[in-house]
Amino acid sequence: MLSWRRPLLMTGLRLINPVTFSELAVLRKIEFAGAEAVRKLHEQRLTALLRHAWQTTDYYRQVLPKAGVVQGNGAVDLSRFADIPFLTKDIIRDEFDRLTSRALPRGRRIYLNSSGGSTGQPVRFFQDSSYWDANIATRLFHFEFFGKRLGDRELKIWGSEYDLIKGRESLVSRAKNWLYNRQSEQCFSLPEVRIRKIIKRINRFKPKSIWAYRDGIDIVAQYVNRHGLEMHRPAAIFCGGGTIYPHIVDSVGQAFHAPVISLYGSREMGDIACQCPKRDGLHVSMTSHKVEVIDPNGRPVIDNEGELAITSLHNYAMPLIRYRIGDRAAALSKACPCGRGSPVLGTVSGRVIESLVNARGDHINGYFLIHVIGVVANEGYVCGFRSSRRRLTD
Repeated sequence: MLSWRRPLLMTGLRLINPVTFSELAVLRKIEFAGAEAVRKLHEQRLTALLRHAWQTTDYYRQVLPKAGVVQGNGAVDLSRFADIPFLTKDIIRDEFDRLTSRALPRGRRIYLNSSGGSTGQPVRFFQDSSYWDANIATRLFHFEFFGKRLGDRELKIWGSEYDLIKGRESLVSRAKNWLYNRQSEQCFSLPEVRIRKIIKRINRFKPKSIWAYRDGIDIVAQYVNRHGLEMHRPAAIFCGGGTIYPHIVDSVGQAFHAPVISLYGSREMGDIACQCPKRDGLHVSMTSHKVEVIDPNGRPVIDNEGELAITSLHNYAMPLIRYRIGDRAAALSKACPCGRGSPVLGTVSGRVIESLVNARGDHINGYFLIHVIGVVANEGYVCGFRSSRRRLTD
């Protein structure tokens, strides 16, 4: 049955967030257009990003010509892309001002954000509104892989350090969640009373999909399995926030009798890849990212695990090119049997921070302490801009 929210949301996106609307249309059109069509669009966007970085940042004005990627007349040579030096967190800290664009295309607004600080040292960076709106489109598109459409019921089981500190959501966030047919629960701290609250919310709300933080949904699933509880069956459970290990897939799948889907992304880069419905790997969003897998010497590797170097094609506020994000993955040489033209990552293995158990037996995610100490206290919660943006999407 068609949700009344869907046409309303699509109209709203067209009028208020045209970048999200148009990008979603591009993703749908190119989904099964073949690898060559995907590659062509990818190279067009990569070329435009490199030229913008050369024109508007002091750092890349020096680095790109030296690497032979951009000539004096602005011509871009993608064959020299691998000669661009890798970007690291330390370089972002040291070259922050020189990496920041002096000018943005018309209509883009700049925002300050920060990494999660899993190493204990969060890094700050700028993003822009078009990057964020395109990222929303990528996420909506990934959800569509499994039949979750705009307006379908969605439950987000995540954690916001900002909301935990303030203890409430903004009125704007509540209005957006109502329009999107979305409810949410936090899972950084999981005493039994909150686990049971989440279980009750799932069975009452009956969401079409659950978008969950890996460790949080795993703890809830363990509780369900341990007590033999009957649960609503969503169409899919999308998991992010870390590597989705086989034992998590088994535990969550047993509890909810639904496919457990791995999402890969980061605060710096947004939504990068989503597991294929064929369960044969994660499709890289080449319309928004260039993803490289490299060995310890920085050379590309295929069908073997290596370190990830990622380029965001949409963020013009602070271009992050060949950014060594700190995660590891394997890129597959074979085409996916689903027919999508995007390349596939076979595995993604990020940093591992296990959950803690306090004296009362409450489960507290290890990232919570890092977020509160490293991000909230030291950084003044620089990513709080999301809750203050008066836009249709979030």
